[in-house]
Formats: sequence, structure tokens, C-alpha cells
Amino acid sequence: MLSFLLFTLVANLVAVSVVGGFEALTGLFGMSHWVDYAFAIVLTLWAISAFTLSWQQRDNDLEAGVTYAARTAELTTDPSLFLKFFLAGLPAFILCVVVAFSSYTLAV
Repeated sequence: MLSFLLFTLVANLVAVSVVGGFEALTGLFGMSHWVDYAFAIVLTLWAISAFTLSWQQRDNDLEAGVTYAARTAELTTDPSLFLKFFLAGLPAFILCVVVAFSSYTLAV
């Protein structure tokens, strides 16, 4: 459990630095509120989660051409990596939902 919390913390810190650095360098997304950054972090972590899931499924489909490198890579990859990235994005997602509903009720 502690290793998962550490993974979540590190994944979120890396995502914050990547999203913040990209926005500071380019200004492409025009983020003006911290909730925008939280939403971008959710999208980043869940996109990585989707890519790891599709990569694992692709590796499972390539059973015919199994090589030594493929067997070694299979031993070193974590089968629950996509789930870890998905769950690492949940705190930022919950923050986005809470802020969205709290600002909605305050505006009415």
C-alpha cells in the first residue's frame, strides 16, 4: 500500500511538472486556474494508463513471434501498471469534480 501511495505521489508530481512546464513554455492551452492544471493532469495520467493497457494487450496478441527479448520484457513489465496510472489520476479527478460542484452551488 505504501508503494502504491509513493507511486501515486511521484506520478502526480511528474505530471504536474510536465503539464506546468509545457504550459509555461508554450501557453498553448491558456490555463488560468489551478483546476485547469488538475484536469490536464487527469488527462495526462489517464492517457498514459490507456497506452499501457493497449501496449499490454498488443504484447499478449503477439504470441507467435516470442523472442528472448519479448520474454525478458514480459518479465520486467508490471501487469497492473495501467491500473496504477488510472488510480493515480483519481485524486486530481475528484478535486475537479468537487470544485465543479462547489462552484456551481455557490454561483446559484
